[in-house]
Amino acid sequence: MEKQKVYVIRGIPILATRKRVKNLSLRIRKDDGQVLASIPLRMPDDMARDFFESRAGWLLAHQKEVKEQANQRKAVTPQQFASGESLMLWGARRELLVRMFPIHSGRKRTFRIQDNRIEAAVPESWTVEERRRFFTENLAEELKREMKRTIPVIEGLTGLHAAKWTVRPMKTRWGSCTMPARTIRINYELVKYPKECLHGVILHELLHIVERYHNAHFYALMTKYMPDWRAAREKLKR
Repeated sequence: MEKQKVYVIRGIPILATRKRVKNLSLRIRKDDGQVLASIPLRMPDDMARDFFESRAGWLLAHQKEVKEQANQRKAVTPQQFASGESLMLWGARRELLVRMFPIHSGRKRTFRIQDNRIEAAVPESWTVEERRRFFTENLAEELKREMKRTIPVIEGLTGLHAAKWTVRPMKTRWGSCTMPARTIRINYELVKYPKECLHGVILHELLHIVERYHNAHFYALMTKYMPDWRAAREKLKR
Protein backbone atom coordinates (compact mmCIF):
# COMPACT_ATOMS: atom_id res chain seq x y z
CA MET A 1 0.00 0.00 0.00
CA GLU A 2 1.38 3.42 -0.93
CA LYS A 3 2.18 5.70 2.03
CA GLN A 4 2.25 9.49 1.84
CA LYS A 5 4.13 12.04 3.92
CA VAL A 6 4.57 15.79 3.72
CA TYR A 7 8.11 17.18 3.97
CA VAL A 8 8.61 20.91 4.43
CA ILE A 9 11.84 22.17 2.86
CA ARG A 10 12.57 25.91 3.21
CA GLY A 11 8.87 26.57 3.58
CA ILE A 12 7.91 24.42 0.59
CA PRO A 13 5.58 21.48 1.34
CA ILE A 14 6.46 18.34 -0.62
CA LEU A 15 3.81 15.62 -0.84
CA ALA A 16 5.86 12.42 -1.06
CA THR A 17 4.52 8.95 -1.86
CA ARG A 18 6.50 5.77 -1.22
CA LYS A 19 6.21 3.51 -4.25
CA ARG A 20 7.84 0.53 -5.92
CA VAL A 21 10.22 2.71 -7.94
CA LYS A 22 13.99 2.55 -8.35
CA ASN A 23 14.79 6.25 -8.06
CA LEU A 24 13.51 9.23 -6.12
CA SER A 25 11.82 11.77 -8.38
CA LEU A 26 10.36 15.27 -8.06
CA ARG A 27 7.82 17.17 -10.12
CA ILE A 28 5.74 20.33 -9.76
CA ARG A 29 2.04 20.20 -10.58
CA LYS A 30 1.30 22.85 -13.20
CA ASP A 31 -2.15 23.91 -12.07
CA ASP A 32 -1.26 24.90 -8.50
CA GLY A 33 2.52 24.57 -8.04
CA GLN A 34 2.22 21.63 -5.59
CA VAL A 35 5.50 19.71 -5.33
CA LEU A 36 5.08 15.94 -5.62
CA ALA A 37 7.70 13.25 -5.00
CA SER A 38 8.00 9.49 -5.48
CA ILE A 39 10.31 7.72 -3.03
CA PRO A 40 11.56 4.11 -3.28
CA LEU A 41 10.03 1.96 -0.54
CA ARG A 42 13.31 1.17 1.21
CA MET A 43 14.99 4.56 0.97
CA PRO A 44 15.73 5.94 4.49
CA ASP A 45 13.78 9.01 5.48
CA ASP A 46 16.89 11.11 6.12
CA MET A 47 18.30 10.26 2.69
CA ALA A 48 15.08 11.47 1.04
CA ARG A 49 15.15 14.68 3.08
CA ASP A 50 18.81 15.29 2.14
CA PHE A 51 17.88 14.93 -1.53
CA PHE A 52 15.05 17.43 -1.16
CA GLU A 53 17.41 19.86 0.57
CA SER A 54 19.91 19.55 -2.29
CA ARG A 55 17.15 20.47 -4.75
CA ALA A 56 15.73 23.36 -2.70
CA GLY A 57 17.09 26.04 -5.04
CA TRP A 58 15.60 24.31 -8.07
CA LEU A 59 12.28 23.88 -6.28
CA LEU A 60 12.06 27.53 -5.26
CA ALA A 61 12.82 28.77 -8.77
CA HIS A 62 10.51 26.39 -10.61
CA GLN A 63 7.64 26.60 -8.15
CA LYS A 64 7.70 30.38 -8.49
CA GLU A 65 7.69 30.08 -12.29
CA VAL A 66 4.76 27.63 -12.25
CA LYS A 67 2.73 29.85 -9.91
CA GLU A 68 3.40 32.93 -12.08
CA GLN A 69 2.22 31.04 -15.15
CA ALA A 70 -0.92 29.91 -13.28
CA ASN A 71 -1.64 33.51 -12.27
CA GLN A 72 -1.20 34.65 -15.86
CA ARG A 73 -3.70 32.05 -17.03
CA LYS A 74 -6.18 33.24 -14.42
CA ALA A 75 -5.73 36.82 -15.59
CA VAL A 76 -6.68 35.95 -19.15
CA THR A 77 -10.26 36.78 -20.11
CA PRO A 78 -12.33 33.57 -19.84
CA GLN A 79 -13.13 31.95 -23.15
CA GLN A 80 -16.60 32.70 -24.46
CA PHE A 81 -16.70 29.94 -27.13
CA ALA A 82 -17.70 32.45 -29.76
CA SER A 83 -16.62 33.34 -33.30
CA GLY A 84 -13.14 34.80 -33.55
CA GLU A 85 -11.74 32.70 -30.71
CA SER A 86 -9.83 29.47 -31.19
CA LEU A 87 -9.32 26.02 -29.69
CA MET A 88 -6.46 23.55 -29.90
CA LEU A 89 -7.27 20.32 -31.77
CA TRP A 90 -4.70 17.64 -32.62
CA GLY A 91 -1.80 20.00 -32.07
CA ALA A 92 -3.12 22.87 -34.21
CA ARG A 93 -5.03 26.01 -33.29
CA ARG A 94 -8.47 26.03 -34.95
CA GLU A 95 -10.51 29.19 -35.40
CA LEU A 96 -14.08 29.09 -34.11
CA LEU A 97 -17.05 30.06 -36.28
CA VAL A 98 -20.09 29.97 -34.01
CA ARG A 99 -23.53 30.85 -35.35
CA MET A 100 -26.31 31.66 -32.88
CA PHE A 101 -29.97 30.93 -33.64
CA PRO A 102 -33.23 31.67 -31.76
CA ILE A 103 -34.28 28.82 -29.48
CA HIS A 104 -37.70 28.52 -31.21
CA SER A 105 -36.37 28.61 -34.77
CA GLY A 106 -36.48 24.84 -35.17
CA ARG A 107 -32.80 24.70 -36.09
CA LYS A 108 -30.58 21.97 -34.67
CA ARG A 109 -27.27 22.30 -32.89
CA THR A 110 -24.37 21.42 -35.16
CA PHE A 111 -20.64 20.87 -34.74
CA ARG A 112 -18.21 20.36 -37.60
CA ILE A 113 -14.45 20.33 -38.01
CA GLN A 114 -13.70 21.96 -41.33
CA ASP A 115 -10.04 22.27 -42.39
CA ASN A 116 -8.45 24.71 -39.92
CA ARG A 117 -11.77 25.79 -38.47
CA ILE A 118 -14.37 24.47 -36.05
CA GLU A 119 -17.89 25.45 -37.07
CA ALA A 120 -20.85 25.27 -34.70
CA ALA A 121 -24.45 26.42 -34.44
CA VAL A 122 -26.00 26.81 -30.99
CA PRO A 123 -29.03 28.52 -29.43
CA GLU A 124 -28.42 32.21 -28.78
CA SER A 125 -29.90 31.83 -25.28
CA TRP A 126 -27.13 29.49 -24.16
CA THR A 127 -24.77 30.64 -21.43
CA VAL A 128 -20.99 30.48 -21.76
CA GLU A 129 -21.01 27.38 -19.55
CA GLU A 130 -23.53 25.65 -21.85
CA ARG A 131 -21.39 26.49 -24.88
CA ARG A 132 -18.27 25.24 -23.09
CA ARG A 133 -20.00 21.95 -22.27
CA PHE A 134 -21.18 21.59 -25.87
CA PHE A 135 -17.67 22.05 -27.28
CA THR A 136 -16.15 19.77 -24.63
CA GLU A 137 -18.61 16.97 -25.37
CA ASN A 138 -18.04 17.20 -29.12
CA LEU A 139 -14.27 17.28 -28.81
CA ALA A 140 -14.48 14.28 -26.48
CA GLU A 141 -16.37 12.46 -29.24
CA GLU A 142 -13.62 13.41 -31.69
CA LEU A 143 -11.08 11.90 -29.27
CA LYS A 144 -13.15 8.72 -28.96
CA ARG A 145 -13.34 8.38 -32.74
CA GLU A 146 -9.56 8.53 -33.00
CA MET A 147 -9.26 6.01 -30.16
CA LYS A 148 -11.69 3.70 -31.95
CA ARG A 149 -9.46 3.81 -35.04
CA THR A 150 -6.19 3.45 -33.16
CA ILE A 151 -6.83 0.99 -30.33
CA PRO A 152 -7.46 -2.08 -32.56
CA VAL A 153 -4.21 -1.37 -34.40
CA ILE A 154 -2.14 -1.11 -31.21
CA GLU A 155 -3.89 -4.08 -29.60
CA GLY A 156 -3.22 -6.13 -32.71
CA LEU A 157 0.43 -5.06 -32.70
CA THR A 158 1.02 -5.95 -29.05
CA GLY A 159 -1.40 -8.83 -28.63
CA LEU A 160 -2.77 -7.08 -25.52
CA HIS A 161 -6.40 -6.16 -24.95
CA ALA A 162 -8.09 -3.93 -22.41
CA ALA A 163 -11.52 -4.85 -21.10
CA LYS A 164 -12.75 -1.25 -21.09
CA TRP A 165 -11.62 2.18 -22.33
CA THR A 166 -13.01 5.45 -21.00
CA VAL A 167 -12.34 9.17 -21.53
CA ARG A 168 -12.37 11.55 -18.58
CA PRO A 169 -10.75 14.80 -17.36
CA MET A 170 -7.59 14.04 -15.35
CA LYS A 171 -5.48 16.60 -13.49
CA THR A 172 -2.13 14.84 -13.09
CA ARG A 173 -2.06 11.94 -15.57
CA TRP A 174 -2.49 11.43 -19.28
CA GLY A 175 -3.90 7.97 -18.67
CA SER A 176 -4.23 5.19 -16.12
CA CYS A 177 -4.65 1.42 -16.11
CA THR A 178 -6.42 -0.51 -13.35
CA MET A 179 -5.45 -4.13 -12.91
CA PRO A 180 -6.68 -6.87 -12.86
CA ALA A 181 -9.86 -5.32 -14.29
CA ARG A 182 -7.82 -4.13 -17.32
CA THR A 183 -9.74 -0.86 -17.36
CA ILE A 184 -7.93 2.03 -19.04
CA ARG A 185 -8.78 5.72 -18.71
CA ILE A 186 -7.57 8.35 -21.18
CA ASN A 187 -7.30 12.06 -20.39
CA TYR A 188 -9.71 14.20 -22.42
CA GLU A 189 -7.02 16.88 -22.81
CA LEU A 190 -5.13 14.65 -25.28
CA VAL A 191 -7.48 15.84 -28.02
CA LYS A 192 -5.52 19.12 -27.95
CA TYR A 193 -2.17 17.47 -28.76
CA PRO A 194 -0.81 15.82 -31.93
CA LYS A 195 -2.33 12.39 -32.52
CA GLU A 196 0.97 10.60 -31.90
CA CYS A 197 0.74 11.77 -28.27
CA LEU A 198 -2.58 9.94 -27.89
CA HIS A 199 -1.13 6.88 -29.60
CA GLY A 200 1.80 6.88 -27.19
CA VAL A 201 -0.46 7.10 -24.14
CA ILE A 202 -2.67 4.28 -25.45
CA LEU A 203 0.38 2.07 -25.89
CA HIS A 204 1.79 3.13 -22.51
CA GLU A 205 -1.35 2.18 -20.60
CA LEU A 206 -1.88 -1.03 -22.58
CA LEU A 207 1.63 -2.21 -21.71
CA HIS A 208 0.82 -1.87 -18.01
CA ILE A 209 -1.31 -4.98 -18.46
CA VAL A 210 1.91 -7.03 -18.63
CA GLU A 211 4.36 -4.69 -16.88
CA ARG A 212 3.15 -2.75 -13.85
CA TYR A 213 6.29 -0.70 -13.26
CA HIS A 214 8.21 1.85 -15.31
CA ASN A 215 11.34 -0.25 -15.52
CA ALA A 216 13.81 -1.21 -18.26
CA HIS A 217 11.50 -3.93 -19.54
CA PHE A 218 8.58 -1.50 -19.82
CA TYR A 219 10.57 1.08 -21.79
CA ALA A 220 12.04 -1.63 -24.01
CA LEU A 221 8.48 -2.63 -24.94
CA MET A 222 7.58 1.01 -25.61
CA THR A 223 10.54 1.30 -27.99
CA LYS A 224 9.73 -2.01 -29.66
CA TYR A 225 6.20 -0.99 -30.58
CA MET A 226 6.69 2.80 -30.96
CA PRO A 227 10.34 3.72 -31.62
CA ASP A 228 9.64 7.48 -31.49
CA TRP A 229 7.57 7.46 -28.28
CA ARG A 230 10.03 9.79 -26.53
CA ALA A 231 9.41 12.52 -29.12
CA ALA A 232 5.66 12.24 -28.49
CA ARG A 233 6.26 12.45 -24.74
CA GLU A 234 8.26 15.65 -25.18
CA LYS A 235 5.35 17.24 -27.01
CA LEU A 236 3.13 16.49 -24.02
CA LYS A 237 5.63 18.15 -21.70
CA ARG A 238 5.50 21.34 -23.77
